[in-house]
Amino acid sequence: MDWSRIKTIFILTFLILDIYLVYEYSQLRMNGSQALPQDKLENSFKSANIKFEADIPKGEVRDGNLTAVSKNFAEENLEELKKTILKDQDISTLEENALNSTLNKPFKVGKDFNQAELDKFVRQNIYEGDKYGFWEKSDDSNKITYYQKFEGKFLYKNVNGELTFYLNADQEIVTYRQTLFEKVQYLKGDKKKLIDPTEAIENLYRNQSLKEGSKITDVEQGYYSNIQDDSSTWVLSPAWRVVVDGKENLFVNAFKGQVLSLDSEKKDLGEDSEEKTEIVE
Repeated sequence: MDWSRIKTIFILTFLILDIYLVYEYSQLRMNGSQALPQDKLENSFKSANIKFEADIPKGEVRDGNLTAVSKNFAEENLEELKKTILKDQDISTLEENALNSTLNKPFKVGKDFNQAELDKFVRQNIYEGDKYGFWEKSDDSNKITYYQKFEGKFLYKNVNGELTFYLNADQEIVTYRQTLFEKVQYLKGDKKKLIDPTEAIENLYRNQSLKEGSKITDVEQGYYSNIQDDSSTWVLSPAWRVVVDGKENLFVNAFKGQVLSLDSEKKDLGEDSEEKTEIVE
């Protein structure tokens, strides 16, 4: 018996087996990171009692990164503005990137909040007011928040494009604070295909951000602060916003699919976003 030959056969056999096992393991890992087939995904949502009460955008969506500059209000001719849109307001710019105002005539909000009326007030009495959209009214903190928009899409939870109204005990707006992005434009380069919003929802489910029994009530696309180039210039990247139960906002990077944690209240003007990702150009 040729033991040397048998030994060689055994070595080759185990080598082939090892290669096969490594291949199978890599395939399992790859499949685990890929989106589930639609039927399996629907079954997973069904078993978790996750319901869809929103129209999910369909078809290919393409978008690109934006650049924007934080407006320096100290350079603005406020005296001229006080004669027009900012009349009947006491304006101060203690922070160069923010405008603080006290209304000479408080705006009554009341218990029966009418968003349409406040939207009209914003357009008529706030500098560049038509660039902002209503975000939320917080009864806990007596604040109403608007965020800036670009081509109809929100610049999500960004303290550099934010309009905050402060209410007194009589539910009247007496003061507000405003920041503004200007020179908002697309970065040079073609727009890229975004991940499907269903994949974004799947990533939230995998990440355990989407709990069992959740109701998805809205899905839309906007932008979030990705990178700050210098003290005033920002890069904003596309993101999917998923609204759960009509109140909780969840965000996913629309290029890469990462689940994002956006909290404007914890960021100071000029602070880098924690959710930095590769810029896709």
